[in-house]
Amino acid sequence: HLRSPPDPSTAPATELVVALYGSFFAERSLEAADALAAASGLPLRLVTVRPTPADIPSAESYLARVARRAPRVRDLTVEVGSDVATSLAAAAADGALIVMATHARRAVGEVLFGSVADEVLRAADRPVLLVGPNAGVPDPTFVTIVLPEDGGPGGRRLRPHAQAWSEQLAAAA
Repeated sequence: HLRSPPDPSTAPATELVVALYGSFFAERSLEAADALAAASGLPLRLVTVRPTPADIPSAESYLARVARRAPRVRDLTVEVGSDVATSLAAAAADGALIVMATHARRAVGEVLFGSVADEVLRAADRPVLLVGPNAGVPDPTFVTIVLPEDGGPGGRRLRPHAQAWSEQLAAAA
């Protein structure tokens, strides 16, 4: 069915910030972000974090290469910092939705390897869309939005965000 293009001025976010760190795995989140950008009318911004200013030129080159695969990319940002999660959260302006990959490791894996995604969830004061290792490109029509609900406070806090995205995308929640 045909629907009118979404109005970015009423969107539940101002932009989609895609967190990248140089791996194919992280770049898979760009596919989901690009589909959401197309459906919502929002721009994409690619962000990476590097430990020193000397890393900025190679990081900018990397982001430029990745940006060629997503026509909705409007900006590239290289943050310099030793705390990746805090730097990513800070790079996302007010109103941005952070999109990033997660390895979805079990508890033992997180203890051994850590979880940047978990750290970003704790550091960010805004919604974060995690793209799991088995996620594919979403249906570009976003007919249905599924919100996992366990009855806890987290699910209740997410309901208004899910409802706003559902309305923006003309999807069933």
